[in-house]
Amino acid sequence: MPEPEGTILERGLPVSDGPEGRGLPAGPPHHARPFSARRWADQLLLVVTAACALAAVGVLLSIVAAILLRGLPAVSWQFLTDQIRLVGASGGILYNLVGTLILIAAAAAISAPLAVGVALAHGVYLPGGRARRALNLLLYTLNGVPSILFGILGLIVFVKF
Repeated sequence: MPEPEGTILERGLPVSDGPEGRGLPAGPPHHARPFSARRWADQLLLVVTAACALAAVGVLLSIVAAILLRGLPAVSWQFLTDQIRLVGASGGILYNLVGTLILIAAAAAISAPLAVGVALAHGVYLPGGRARRALNLLLYTLNGVPSILFGILGLIVFVKF
C-alpha cells in the first residue's frame, strides 16, 4: 500500500526514533505542560537563590572594601621593606614577608612532587586491586580530616624538634 501524499517526512518535520518505531513527530513529551506549578516553584527558587547569593557577595565585597579603604593608607614601601623595631609600633615587615615566601616555596617543593606522584599512581599505574583500594581509603581519610588538625600536628612537630 503506497504512502499517502503529504506525509510527515515529505513535509520536513523531524521524526522521533522511539523504541516503538511509530515515526511520530518529535516534540515535547505528552506529559509536559507549558507552565505548571512545579516550573513556577523552580523559577521562584532560582530567583531567591540568586538574590541570596548576590546579597552574600555584596556583604563580602563591602567588608573587603572597608578593610582596603582603612588599611591601604598605612601600607607604604618603607613599611614593606623596613626591619622590625623592638620598641613601639614603627618598623616594617620585611623579615615576615621573606619568611612567608620561604615557607611557601618549601611547602610547594615538598608537596607538588608528592601530589603528582600520588595522582599518577592513582590514575595510571595502580590497576583496580588491593593497592588501589588502599590508596582510595587513604585519600578519603585524609580528605575527611579537618585542616586545623594538620596545622596542630605541624606545630607540635616543628616546635618540639
